[in-house]
Amino acid sequence: MFMKTTKQYSWRELSFFCYQLSLMLRSGLTLSDGLNSICGENPDDEILNRIAAAVEDRSTLKRALEDAGCFPQYMVSMVEIGESSGRLDDVLYNLSDFYDREDRLRSRVISAIAYPALIIVMVAIVISILVIKVMPIFNKVFNGLGTQMSASARMIMNIGDAASKYAMAVVIVFAVAMVAVFFISRTRKGSAFFGDFASKFFLTYKLSRKIMVSRFTSAFSMLISSGYNMDSAFELLPAIISDKFIRDKIDGIKDRIGKGASTAEAFRDSHLFTGMYAGMVSVGFKSSAIGEVMQRISEVYQEEAESSINNLVSLIEPVLVSAISIIIGIILVSVMLPLIGIISSIG
Repeated sequence: MFMKTTKQYSWRELSFFCYQLSLMLRSGLTLSDGLNSICGENPDDEILNRIAAAVEDRSTLKRALEDAGCFPQYMVSMVEIGESSGRLDDVLYNLSDFYDREDRLRSRVISAIAYPALIIVMVAIVISILVIKVMPIFNKVFNGLGTQMSASARMIMNIGDAASKYAMAVVIVFAVAMVAVFFISRTRKGSAFFGDFASKFFLTYKLSRKIMVSRFTSAFSMLISSGYNMDSAFELLPAIISDKFIRDKIDGIKDRIGKGASTAEAFRDSHLFTGMYAGMVSVGFKSSAIGEVMQRISEVYQEEAESSINNLVSLIEPVLVSAISIIIGIILVSVMLPLIGIISSIG
């Protein structure tokens, strides 16, 4: 036993760890020797050293990871399945692939968010300069010509004056909010909250659904390939899958099977998969290759999720550019039209 830590490993680090340990086990090394070998390559990683020491002291890998407190529950549950089934090397290899795909997907999501956020920040700076610095100069020009700016221009400039007085406070509040969102999203409850929001928000619910189904099919495939039968897999899945939509579907499938339907019929009636995917699942059950089929479906949904992210970015970009152009256009027109009128009258 050792004290839990607040350290969090990235998806990429988890993927590397699972891959290295899987290779060690497949090469014939014991779990303890494999962990010690990995620790030899990472002598400064205190958590890995403690895990290696715990396993060497006859603890299970699942217990050591759980006591560390910095590994995902999904990984801990799958390691327990691997140890109980005697196929820990296969489970670790599958986990490596799973976290590698999660890392690529998260990178795409971050890129999709960062790009429009950067545009918004840059445009906010440009508009702020126009409103706070440039428009007062035009106001002086109008006063020098013995007239006034239009009502809309004065309103925009007054907003700019108010914003300039509280600019620092606004920046601090915004920065604190961003930091808070970042750290909250890294906690289990925070991650669940944002995941629930994404599953309900009209722009992201389809994308969220694809990601959740991809995770479900990947977990189901790993359970089947680890030697578990259908009944055992359905009993273990709720402990691995946290998404309410998927858990409800699993409960519905189990209920249909309990009423005498075949597993293929229960999957079909759940409408978890549609179109060709439902047909693939049916063929998988008939050919006793459901593990491979589920893995393939997981990969397809992952690809579709990445494609949806790209499409979302492609949609956001022109919308942002159009909105920005309209805002800047309104500001410039509200100032330039009266000025042009004055210059024309003077001429």
